[in-house]
Amino acid sequence: MYTSTVERFMDKNVIPTSLEIGDLLGKESYNRLSKLETFLHDSYDLIRELKFPFGNNYGWGYKYSHKNKLLCYVFFERGSFTVTITIGKNELKKLYKELDKMIPKTKKL
Repeated sequence: MYTSTVERFMDKNVIPTSLEIGDLLGKESYNRLSKLETFLHDSYDLIRELKFPFGNNYGWGYKYSHKNKLLCYVFFERGSFTVTITIGKNELKKLYKELDKMIPKTKKL
């Protein structure tokens, strides 16, 4: 069980519950995560797994996959979450073609 003062779920031996995840994210971020999940569900044959993938760097988060292909990780934080994506060579070529359609801040990233 996690206390309400944690910033992330960093203890590999303590698996956070759905309630704890919701409490950490807060209502606004939880709603944003729900919208992201809805989009992913509508677009892919989505698999969601609770994982502790990168040691003590990120803590617990959801791994979203389509079949055997990783889509992204979502790491929980107090009042927010971080999304990490892996872009392969083929996807990177497609991304470069789409950059012109994106807002300036996105292009900088």
